[in-house]
Amino acid sequence: MPQQTSSTLMPVPPGANNGSSWPDAYKYLQDALADANSDFNVDQIRVAQGVYTPDTDSANPNGNGNRYATFQLINGVTIYGGFPTGGAKLAQRNPNAYETILSGDLDGDDVQVADPCDLLTEPTRGENSYHVLTGNDTDANATQT
Repeated sequence: MPQQTSSTLMPVPPGANNGSSWPDAYKYLQDALADANSDFNVDQIRVAQGVYTPDTDSANPNGNGNRYATFQLINGVTIYGGFPTGGAKLAQRNPNAYETILSGDLDGDDVQVADPCDLLTEPTRGENSYHVLTGNDTDANATQT
């Protein structure tokens, strides 16, 4: 049986952008998910602090505005957030100190509303993702924490 490995992610990686270590981490969560989906040796993705939208990847670094884009969970792969930029060991992750946000605000322009009923008519929400994170056709081994 092949040894399980971890894929890592952090904003603005200085290295190879292949997920083999924190210095060579992926820049975009979508790229890490795509590679993990085809590599059965990957059992976790560690995500550094920051805001990630499902329409961004290495081919679309500024996003493509696709409201149907989603972060799709993968069987057997756990996604961990809460790491500082530059990385840390799993036991050192701290989601309260290092917020990792999966956001559907594709334009980054959402404003606060006083009444949740106003969300449907609030104009800055018109470009938001329909589903930020999905688990279609996955089992209990596909997790996000």
